[in-house]
Amino acid sequence: MDSIVDTFKRQARELRRQVRSGDDGALSLLRREPALRGLDAPQLTEQLRLRHCLAAVSRRAGLRGWSHLTALLSDKRATDFNALFYPDRRAAHWNIWFATYEEAHAVRVDHGGYLLPYRHQFFVCEGDFIRELGVDPDQPAWGRIGRDWVEPGDYDARHHLLGEWLRAAAGRHQDLGAEHAPAEGGGNQVC
Repeated sequence: MDSIVDTFKRQARELRRQVRSGDDGALSLLRREPALRGLDAPQLTEQLRLRHCLAAVSRRAGLRGWSHLTALLSDKRATDFNALFYPDRRAAHWNIWFATYEEAHAVRVDHGGYLLPYRHQFFVCEGDFIRELGVDPDQPAWGRIGRDWVEPGDYDARHHLLGEWLRAAAGRHQDLGAEHAPAEGGGNQVC
């Protein structure tokens, strides 16, 4: 999983370089960081640290920050994935949303699909949703976890898939402008 950490670090250094060169998209992305809100470009550039950029690239991937990313990578049994599985409000897909795991699990068992968490909710999606986000839904690890991220049959397989998911998330954000940052707020339907 070190390559994932290296990828995020590389993106953070590139983001810092873009901010220092005055890139508006990079500045906008960094202004979402609590310590940098309300600062003009010169102030932000002066106060900018690599830790701000690490937090920003982690948040852009759907996590709460850099420490959240490293905690997920170090704990195969982690349960808090925040918004990792539903970036950029992927509303073009027909996903079924649930307030409880039990409801989501029952639908997944009866109708197939893939059960994923989103903050404190759950949704069942089809393989096309996963494929569009850059992860192969047909790889054997999905079968080993029972296509259930929340209560997987095999935590090692889920950890492998987490690596795939994070690599895909990092790849979706090679361009670091604000248009690639996750949308603020909600708007999801819960069944």
